[in-house]
Amino acid sequence: MDELRTARLLIRPFTPDDAAAAHQVLDREMKWDGDDVSLPQRKQILQREIILADWHDGSRLFGARGIFLQETRQLVGLCGFHPWLWSPAQKALFWPNLLATTASPADYGHASFELSILYGLSDRQRGQGYATEAARALIAYAFDTLQVRRVFADTTRSNVGSINVMVRAGMRIAHHPTRPDEEWPDGPAVVGCIEQ
Repeated sequence: MDELRTARLLIRPFTPDDAAAAHQVLDREMKWDGDDVSLPQRKQILQREIILADWHDGSRLFGARGIFLQETRQLVGLCGFHPWLWSPAQKALFWPNLLATTASPADYGHASFELSILYGLSDRQRGQGYATEAARALIAYAFDTLQVRRVFADTTRSNVGSINVMVRAGMRIAHHPTRPDEEWPDGPAVVGCIEQ
């Protein structure tokens, strides 16, 4: 996936020239990879994302992409696809409440990889619909181009903004059914899913 365009956004792979802007937005503002990521560390992390975005065996699908405003080319966040290995236990916990279609008993008996999206915005850019716009673009690409059956997302219980993005993007939401008060109970606390 080279780039996606929406009404207001350009979603594209990072380049080495994005290092300073990525360090400002992802590390200083968002703290995406922790509290103390230096510019040299951000350059290393970006290099990994650049390699993943260009990985032909992975259909050039994985690796975080930058979310840029089309009008100004300002970096406002990141998004992308990643594979999620669902264990039989996770499926049994979440899928009955997530899937609009009924999964067969055989679906719960084995692990499977599913496509998941990630997204995050600078605090200063939240509340303008950018994350929802990016999530919808990723979902449309997954359904129209990749022809997947469903797309997932996950977050912590307290991340109400992320949960709202999932809902606005059309996802069904399920909370961890056996550990409702834990922020991240050995895996996702809140999962969203949209099916084709």
